[in-house]
Amino acid sequence: MTQCFAETVVGLMLREAAEQGKTIQLICPETRPFLQGARLTASVAADQGCPVTVITDNMPGMILSQGKVDLFTSAADAICMDGTIINKVGTFQIALCAKHFGVPYYVTGSPDRRKPDASAVQIEYRDGDAVLEHQGVRVTAPGVQGLYPAFDVTPPHLVTGIATAGYAGTAEHPFFIREAQTETEPEFTLIPLTEDMVTLDRSEFVYSGSPIEPPVTVTADGKVLEKDRD
Repeated sequence: MTQCFAETVVGLMLREAAEQGKTIQLICPETRPFLQGARLTASVAADQGCPVTVITDNMPGMILSQGKVDLFTSAADAICMDGTIINKVGTFQIALCAKHFGVPYYVTGSPDRRKPDASAVQIEYRDGDAVLEHQGVRVTAPGVQGLYPAFDVTPPHLVTGIATAGYAGTAEHPFFIREAQTETEPEFTLIPLTEDMVTLDRSEFVYSGSPIEPPVTVTADGKVLEKDRD
């Protein structure tokens, strides 16, 4: 299941899965009021040959409760340094339901060092009239008011992990895990995030213009090892 529209999901994840010979079936909430999920995500997925099903925005909890979803994934309009996710409104409620039913939630995007946590983000409220109509036809009586927060806030404890520029890690703990690139490397390398982090690259973290040194290394069972300094 995904939410709204994100090139990292339909333009990268689905393509990579297809190249690896994996079959994915995508569930797209419609994403009211402008239907980005139904119009964009579902259409692009179908064009790529991915089986896709559109549901209304009030159905994710029901679908998740039936055990029909293995993974919830989305991009992010902003990722705070503590792992808080800012994304299209509706993301939080799906993440909440996913957590309740034991479905992992992975996010793709780059953390913003200017945003330490959700207090640094102001949620945009758009014209409420957009929720009073459907495809240009008003569906509410005169005098009814609409409310349209364009984004919502998903706290870190609801996020299983964040993948960014070749890295993935748990948002609950602000570091990213790099999988071993060669047989001689440790199985995972944990690289702490800092406020001075400026960019993320597939080969290294750039910290004030130079790689972070030394990162902490752990084995798959969580044993911490010392990093060679060569």
